[in-house]
This record gives sequence, structure tokens and C-alpha cells, in this order.
Amino acid sequence: IRAGVKRYAGLDHGYTHPMAIVIIYEDGAGNAYIMKSHEQSGMEPGEVVDLIFALKEKYHFTTVFPDTSNPAVNKMIKKVVTVKDDFKKSVDTGIQLIRWKMCPSVGPTKLYGVKGNVDSVISNLEKYHFSYATNGKLTDDPVKEFDDSHDALSYAAQNRWSSGKAIIN
Repeated sequence: IRAGVKRYAGLDHGYTHPMAIVIIYEDGAGNAYIMKSHEQSGMEPGEVVDLIFALKEKYHFTTVFPDTSNPAVNKMIKKVVTVKDDFKKSVDTGIQLIRWKMCPSVGPTKLYGVKGNVDSVISNLEKYHFSYATNGKLTDDPVKEFDDSHDALSYAAQNRWSSGKAIIN
């Protein structure tokens, strides 16, 4: 890995609904490479911390951008890696930022995945969809299924890809 590559992760909490973590490397040109995605249901908080520690040791990411809905678990995670959970979560912003990386208005895509390591996020992106109103018209509201890895990616995106965000080491 070249010097200057940023390494970070997004985390979506879950228990009956899967917990998901997406690990991203970002180069100086703004290209984002999803190195690993992982989803798993039924994990206790201590098991989530252990998993994050093991993934951090393997992928050397420096920061986790978690779902803000579980501050107690986020506090536990802070014992093994830097946690940035002081952002305003926005589904719409996350969706727009992911779309922008996948299909920028100018030039090629800026979002890539490592074959074989990102199956959960690819599956989520393929199945991610929006609900229909009672009148049959498509809404802007995502259906809350097949969204775990997408949401983890969204939390990283909201902290790294929107303008005015601090650069991490």
C-alpha cells in the first residue's frame, strides 16, 4: 500500500438484523477501494469489538465511522480503534455520495471492490431498493432490507466523501 492511502471503515450495528462493516482504502485521487465487507447476525458487543480489532490488524485501517444509534457499543470500539461518531446521520446524503462515487458526472467510476472480499456489499447494492407509495408511485424512501453493508458504506461516505470533512491519517 502506497504512502498517503487513507484506510477507514464504516459500521452498521445489528443483532437480529446483520451487523455490517465495510473497509475502504482511498487514494490521493479520490478513488475508493472497498477491501472487505462483512455481515453477521447475532454478534454480542464484545464479539463485534473483537472482529473489528482482528480486521484492523489485517487491513490496518485507522478510523471507524459507525452508526450513531448505539453509543455504548461505539464506546467499546474506541478501545481498539479511533471512532468518529459525532456526525448527523442522513440516509439521503449517504445514498447521494455513494451514487456520486459509482457514477461521477465526469470521468470514470471512483468506487471499486476487491473481487471475493466484498460479496455482502455487492449483494446489498444489487438488492437495495425504494418503496412505493399507496398510489403506486416510487418514493425516495429506501426499504429497510438488504441495507446493512450499504448503510456501513454510507456512514463512511458521509464522513469522508462530502466536502468540508477532516482528512484522517
